[in-house]
Amino acid sequence: MPDGPLGRSAQAVHERSAPFGLGGESFGSELPLVAFTVPADADFGQIRALLTRGRMDGWWHFEESCITDAWRSAQRSVVHEHEAGYLAPRAHTLRP
Repeated sequence: MPDGPLGRSAQAVHERSAPFGLGGESFGSELPLVAFTVPADADFGQIRALLTRGRMDGWWHFEESCITDAWRSAQRSVVHEHEAGYLAPRAHTLRP
């Protein structure tokens, strides 16, 4: 989100996703779009939680494509945790 806390910085987005070993690319400062490749053995639940917290905090908006059943399962888990109040509070290290 260009007007969010991370501004138009694709590097800031990559830094927040680095602990998960995500690959990907960014499309430049004029189009602040980042595409990730998520390894099949990644912790989908933690990645999903990070994406959800980032959206809730106004860091970014995200869309999904080419998703698997494992990713869908992680989505249901995070939604359930959020509704039940279990979604972990954001880590201070994730803020710019």
